[in-house]
Amino acid sequence: MWRRRWLVMGLLLGVCWSSFLAAKDRDRENRAKSRSPERPVTKIGKTQADTQLPITEEMETAALTFAKEHHSELSDLLEKLKKGKRAEYERAIRQLVVVEKHLAGVRKQSPSRYETSRTLWSLNSKIRLVAARMTKSKSADSMLEAELHGLVSERLKVKVDQMREQREALAKQIAALQKDLDLADKRILDVESDHEAAVQADIERVKRGAERSAEKRFNLSRIRKGPRSKDD
Repeated sequence: MWRRRWLVMGLLLGVCWSSFLAAKDRDRENRAKSRSPERPVTKIGKTQADTQLPITEEMETAALTFAKEHHSELSDLLEKLKKGKRAEYERAIRQLVVVEKHLAGVRKQSPSRYETSRTLWSLNSKIRLVAARMTKSKSADSMLEAELHGLVSERLKVKVDQMREQREALAKQIAALQKDLDLADKRILDVESDHEAAVQADIERVKRGAERSAEKRFNLSRIRKGPRSKDD
């Protein structure tokens, strides 16, 4: 009885935490693209995943398939929840749907980043489950300790790889910005080195623009009047 309760708690904690990380990663990506202040992240457990929307067969299939592919033990626990704790089962399914949709979006944008995000989700889920088992154990369990150590070590390596990818992306953005800065410096220097030449160049551009506008107005006027007859 108590063992199952702890496993259920570990399942929900793992899925909730992974969903939270997924949402946070998505907000960070949007902020990097738009350069706008980051919008506060709301915990998934109180938004999308806890709504009272009915679980459709499509949602259930997608969530169970995702769990089976990336965390088989989680899939087994879901089957147990389905039989005995329907409310908790549906909550877990909703959480998994959120994560699966997020990762599907990541895969469409960046296959390499998808692999990293998917691996992190799987490791986080396994770590939470092992941690939940350890809390119910009255004495130290060397096997669980070793399993947790291995999972955390692997997660840290994946996070380092993720940080390297983020650094490379930032370096490319900085290089692009530096190129724009160099171009702006060149334009400033050109104007300041020969101000009068810059003025004359601007005047010529203004005149050419006025001539083009006049020509367009003349052609438009001829079109509106139509072709002239032979008698005119």
